[in-house]
Amino acid sequence: MGRTSALAICILFGLAGVAGTLATIQTLGVGDQAGADVLAADGMVGKRKKKLDSWEKQLRSAGRRTPPGLPGIPSYAPVVIPSGGTSSSSTTQTTSQTTPTSTSTTKPEKGSKSAPGEEIVYVTPEPVIKTVQPVVETHCSEAETKAIKEQVKARIAPLEQEKQELKARIERIEAQFKAQEQELRAQLETLKTEAETLEGDAKKQFKTTYIDPLEDELRQLRVDKEAQLAPLKARMEELKAQIEKIWTDAFANADCTGA
Repeated sequence: MGRTSALAICILFGLAGVAGTLATIQTLGVGDQAGADVLAADGMVGKRKKKLDSWEKQLRSAGRRTPPGLPGIPSYAPVVIPSGGTSSSSTTQTTSQTTPTSTSTTKPEKGSKSAPGEEIVYVTPEPVIKTVQPVVETHCSEAETKAIKEQVKARIAPLEQEKQELKARIERIEAQFKAQEQELRAQLETLKTEAETLEGDAKKQFKTTYIDPLEDELRQLRVDKEAQLAPLKARMEELKAQIEKIWTDAFANADCTGA
């Protein structure tokens, strides 16, 4: 073997030794770092374990304490709701009989329990109505109906005439007061326009002297109007009620005479 080959082989062995040494040192450094990480993790777990133990002690201490008492359940008196009775009107040739019923309120069954705080409502039973005889309906013929209408028209003719006269009188009074009211309003508008051109005490004096009296007169005019129309309108309502009653009574007779 020549010297060149021997030198190359020696260099290769030297490089291999250096590489092995570096690898060994790196491996030892990684192991030390891993050990340090394990130790650090163990310390963190210990701290967390201490916190958990502390919390557990606090929970056990709170569990041994007696909780505060609950407020009492309110109690209410029973509420009685009266039931509305139904009214029955008597019809011609019809009789009805009502069976007596007890007015005492119903009581809860024995042994039944209600929930705490629940209101108990006692309801009165409805009366039982029995009809002994059926209702007999009477129908008037066309001729009889026509005759009844003629009779009613003859009876209410004076009332209708008075109603028309009252209506015309009310319209005349309303027209008269309306004209006077319009005249006063026109004067007030003119005076208010003139008052806008004034200022200070002159304006107040003008309003007191001219505008306020006209406004008082306008209010009094409305009062007089209502005073005159009130009895006339009341009489109009009476006439309407009388006419309606005559029509109702005429067709309420079962013999179709209209009397």
